Amino acid sequence: MKLKLTLLIVFAILLGANPAVAQWAGTGDLAYSNANGNTNTSALAAALDLSKESGSWKHAVGFQAIGSSQDNTTTAESYTLLGQSDYTFSGDYYGFGALRYQTDRFSGFESRASAKVGGGWHAIDTESTTFDAELGVGYRKTELLNNLGSESEAVVSISLIYKHELTDTTDLDASYFIESGSSNRYSEASAGVRVAISDALGMRAGYLIKQNSDVPVGRRGTDTLMTIGLNYQF
Repeated sequence: MKLKLTLLIVFAILLGANPAVAQWAGTGDLAYSNANGNTNTSALAAALDLSKESGSWKHAVGFQAIGSSQDNTTTAESYTLLGQSDYTFSGDYYGFGALRYQTDRFSGFESRASAKVGGGWHAIDTESTTFDAELGVGYRKTELLNNLGSESEAVVSISLIYKHELTDTTDLDASYFIESGSSNRYSEASAGVRVAISDALGMRAGYLIKQNSDVPVGRRGTDTLMTIGLNYQF
C-alpha cells in the first residue's frame, strides 16, 4: 500500500513540473497522520486535480489515493482516476462527458469503471462563491473480488460542488456525488477548509464519507476519513 501511494505522489510531482502541463491550473493535496500507543495507526491521502479552459471547452483530470493501516495491517486502500470535458452552450448551462475508474478492495469490488454524459448548471458564479450542479446518465462495469465475475448496468449520477472564499486567506469547500445503478448505489460527501500560508501553499483540513449500499458480508458499507495536510495551488 505504501509503495503504491508513494509512486502516485511521485507521479503527481513529475506531472506538475512537466512543461507540457504548465498551461493547466491545478491543486494538489498531501496529508499524513500517525499515532502510536495501544495501537499503531497511520493514514495517507494524496490528490491531484488539473483543469484547462479553451473557448467553450473545459477539460479536467485528476486522481485520488487513500490508504490507512492499523498495527501494520492495511485497513483501507482506494485509488480513483477521473476525467471530464465540459462544453458551455449558453450562459450558465453546459454539457459534459465523464469517465471514472476506481479500485477499492475493502468495499467488496476489485474495480469499477463508468462512462457518462449529462448536463450541468452554474447555479452560483461570483468572485467569492461558486455552486455547480450536474446530472448524468451512463454505463458502469464492476469487477468483483476473488474472480467472482463482473456486473454491468446503467447508472444515474448527481454531483454538487460548492466553493466559498470566506476571507482573503480562508476558503471553504463541500461536495456531494452519487452514482446509482440497479445493483449498487455509491456516494461520496466531503467538506474542507483551507488556510493560506503563501500565495500557492496552504493547510487544509478535510472530512470524507464514502458509502456503498450493497457490500459482501464482512465488508464495511461506509468509510470515513479525516485529514489535515498541505495543499498546493498552481
